Amino acid sequence: MDHFDLSHGSVAAPLLNVPYAKPVDFTQRWKLGHSLARQARCYSLYKGNGAMNLGAVLRNIDILAWIDFDPAFNLYHCC
Repeated sequence: MDHFDLSHGSVAAPLLNVPYAKPVDFTQRWKLGHSLARQARCYSLYKGNGAMNLGAVLRNIDILAWIDFDPAFNLYHCC
């Protein structure tokens, strides 16, 4: 596959094989790096790469379809 798009629906979003290290949000409030070293490396290498930002994906999917696909994605409702 040369590229990945969400034309197959929002359920394809979890299949994106991207090691998100940039923040969930574009204001860089929450960071996702699995270690401090990874976080520092991502910040220095990918600061300007919006594709490494999970927020970019979440803004472009049907969030209700995504939650319906797997209830584990629903962060607003606990068990």
